Amino acid sequence: MGSKTMNHLYACRSEEVRAAIINGYQLGATDGRVFESQVPSSVPFYNLLNRDLEVHFYTTSAAERDEAIAHDGYSDWGIEAFVYPSQVCGSIPLYRAYNAEYTDYFYTPSHEELLDAVAHKGYVDQGIAAYVLPVGT
Repeated sequence: MGSKTMNHLYACRSEEVRAAIINGYQLGATDGRVFESQVPSSVPFYNLLNRDLEVHFYTTSAAERDEAIAHDGYSDWGIEAFVYPSQVCGSIPLYRAYNAEYTDYFYTPSHEELLDAVAHKGYVDQGIAAYVLPVGT
């Protein structure tokens, strides 16, 4: 068809990772540590999917989730994980960027990777999506 597609999927549970690989996703680096259940000061990290565009969108904001469902064609895929909405001791930012050409959201804890995506790959910085724990802690 000649259409450009790019789709980042972020999964926390091993069965989701296996299913994603079976469906053609490539395993990437671990971006950070999140919680499977709620811990003090954490909030849900909502997973939304727009099936028509084949794009996943993640947010900590219930209002942003509801807006995407009501007006942008997304369906609620539930809570992917629990994360911090603001920085707590030892947590790091998880940045969110968006590429309109590919209709793709990109999440990274690396400020350098974010800057590269903005400067060279057509993404627009959308700020900090959440705070996560660094890998290896």
